[in-house]
Amino acid sequence: MQFVLKGLSDRDDWAAGSSSGGATSWVDDICMRADSFEGFADVFETVLSRLAAASMTLKGTKCELLRERLDLLGFVVTPHGLMMQTPKLDEIMAKGIPNSAAEIKTFLGAVTFYRRFIPRLSLLSAPMTAVLKAADRAASKVGKRDHRGRFSYTLSDEEKESV
Repeated sequence: MQFVLKGLSDRDDWAAGSSSGGATSWVDDICMRADSFEGFADVFETVLSRLAAASMTLKGTKCELLRERLDLLGFVVTPHGLMMQTPKLDEIMAKGIPNSAAEIKTFLGAVTFYRRFIPRLSLLSAPMTAVLKAADRAASKVGKRDHRGRFSYTLSDEEKESV
């Protein structure tokens, strides 16, 4: 699909809402954008001719045309660009403050998905990342089990000197 639509639009420009028109695809989904109805008709005609040249078809029952708002891949696509989906944001907020390493990982994963909307995310998430690193260091000091299930612990150089 990406080769059929190549050159119709730059995905970053399109996502930011700065492209005057074009099409982009995600696996088997095509999304077209234009500033006017005439512009959309031009883009649509180009996409259809390229699909026909590649012996590809569209299924009419799955096509949604001339939408001003579209939920797509965790985002809301509007004429102004991408926005966060409100239910997803509410879900993140409803979970509250993470209390364990697993909850921190889940929270950071969800927040990182929307990183383009959160200025200075790495700075804001640094304390939680530090907690995860400390937890990983503590877990590695506890030791590991070998392939037979026996517990083993390797001393660091500092620990060897102190013994």
